[in-house]
Amino acid sequence: MIRIPPEYLEQILNDYKIKYKHYPRKHTYQVYNPFIPRDSDYHMGLNYNLQVYHCFKTDDKGSLFDFIVRVTNKPEYAIIKEVGDEDYTPIVKQEKKKECVIATVPKSPNWSQVNGIGSEIEKMHFRYLISRNISEEKILRNKFYYSKEDLFRTIIPYFIHDSLVYWVSRDVTGKAKKKYMYPNEEECKNKSGDVIYNFNFCDKKQLIVCEGQLNSLIVDGIAIGGTNLSYQQLKFILAINPKKVIVALDQDKPGKTAIIGALKSLHPYIKDLWYLDYPELTKEDFADMGEVKAKEFIEKYQKRYTRDNVFDSEVKTIFK
Repeated sequence: MIRIPPEYLEQILNDYKIKYKHYPRKHTYQVYNPFIPRDSDYHMGLNYNLQVYHCFKTDDKGSLFDFIVRVTNKPEYAIIKEVGDEDYTPIVKQEKKKECVIATVPKSPNWSQVNGIGSEIEKMHFRYLISRNISEEKILRNKFYYSKEDLFRTIIPYFIHDSLVYWVSRDVTGKAKKKYMYPNEEECKNKSGDVIYNFNFCDKKQLIVCEGQLNSLIVDGIAIGGTNLSYQQLKFILAINPKKVIVALDQDKPGKTAIIGALKSLHPYIKDLWYLDYPELTKEDFADMGEVKAKEFIEKYQKRYTRDNVFDSEVKTIFK
C-alpha cells in the first residue's frame, strides 16, 4: 500500500486551500470536504495512521491515496514520485486470495444450459452465440443458460473459480427495450463493478481488458462490463498477475475516452501496459470480427503505454 505521510498531506491541504484542523493524537485532519461545493464545516476526516478518509455528511470514503488523486487531479505515478514510494506493486500480492472472495449467487432452478441439443428455444440461443462468433467449445466451457421465465434472453454467468458470482442476460431478438438485464440486490449482493467476466479462462500472460462479455471470449480476455474499471476489478487483475495487459475497450467515442481512465488506474501496478488505438471510430467489435481478425486487429493497433508518456501527444490521439 502506498502510504501518504502527514507532512505531504498537510502540504496538499495548504496548496489547494482546504480548510483543516489537525488532531495529532488521533492522527487525523478534519477538513471541509473539497468535493462538496461550499462545504461549511469540518465534515471529512483524514486519518494518516489508517490511511483512509471519510466524510460523515455524504459517507464518501476511501484511501488517502485516492483522496490525493481526486484533489490534485494528478496522474498516480506523479504522486508516487512526490511521496517517494517507488514500489509499483502495492496491492494484492499478500492478500491475493482474500481480495477475490465475494458473495456467491445461487443458480435459478429455472435455468437451462445452452448446449446445442434439446428444445427449439435452447437451439435458438446456441445459434445466436455461434452467430456472434463464439466457438462451440467456449459455449460449453463458459456455461451459457436461458431462463424458462424469460425465453428470449441468453444468460451470461460470471464464475470465479467454482462459484457463480454474477450474471447478465442479453436479448437475442434485437427487439427488447433493454438489450441487457442484471440481477437485483435480492438475487445478488455483488454489482457489475465488483466482478470481471472470464476470470477462469483468460490468457494470464497477455491479459486483454474488454468491455463486453462476448468480446472477451473472442480474444481470451476479461470483460469489465462497461467503460469504467473499478478498484475491485483492478484487484482481480492484479490477482491474475499478468505479464502484459492490453486495454482494448470498444473503439467508439465512449470506449476511446474511457481508455485514459483505465490506463491511469493500471499503470502504477502493471509494468508492461498497452492500449488499443484504432485511428477511426467504429461500432464493430471483436464478436463482429471473429477470433482471427480480432487478434490481428489487436496486434496491429496496440500501442505501448509508459510512465513517461502520460497525457503526451501519443496518448492524446485517443481523443481524435
